[in-house]
Amino acid sequence: MKEITLYDLRKYKKIYIIGAVGSGKTTLAHKLSHILNLPHIENDSIRWKTVNSTRIMCSDDESSTRLKKALSTDSWIIDGAQSAEWTEQLWRDCGVVIMRGTNLLKRILWITKRYVFKEEEKQKTSVKYLWKCIVWSVKFKFIAMKRFKVFSQKYNKPIFIYNVKL
Repeated sequence: MKEITLYDLRKYKKIYIIGAVGSGKTTLAHKLSHILNLPHIENDSIRWKTVNSTRIMCSDDESSTRLKKALSTDSWIIDGAQSAEWTEQLWRDCGVVIMRGTNLLKRILWITKRYVFKEEEKQKTSVKYLWKCIVWSVKFKFIAMKRFKVFSQKYNKPIFIYNVKL
C-alpha cells in the first residue's frame, strides 16, 4: 500500500474509502467531497434503512440494488467498512481505493465518544450495537482486509493510504 496525496486524488471521479469502524472514513469522505466537488454517499445509508424510527439492516439483495443505483451516477465518494460480497461492485466501478488507517485505541475512543455524545447515535444504536462496532473494529484487520486484498487483486485496484489531516 502506498500513500496518496490530495493532488493525486483530483484525477479520480469515483473514490471508495475503506477502513475500520471509527477510523474516520466518513469524516474524510465528507471533507474530500467538498474539496473535490464530488457527491458523498455513506455506505451505511445503503446498508441500513429506518422503518418506524427503527434502524434496520437491509438484506444483501436490497443493499446490492441500492448500491447499483448509487454507482450509476457519473461521480461519487463512497465510504464504508463492509466487506460483504454485495460490496464487490464498488471495487469494480471505483477509480481508486483509499484505506483510512488509524490505530485501534483511537478507533475505540472515537466509537465510544460518538455513541456517548451524539444524540442521533444513541437513538439508532444500543449498547449491544456499540459493543459490536468495537469488536468489528478490532477484527477488521483480520476479516475485512483479507477480502479487500482479494477484490484489489481481482480488479487490479491498488489500495492507497490517506493519513493526512484535512
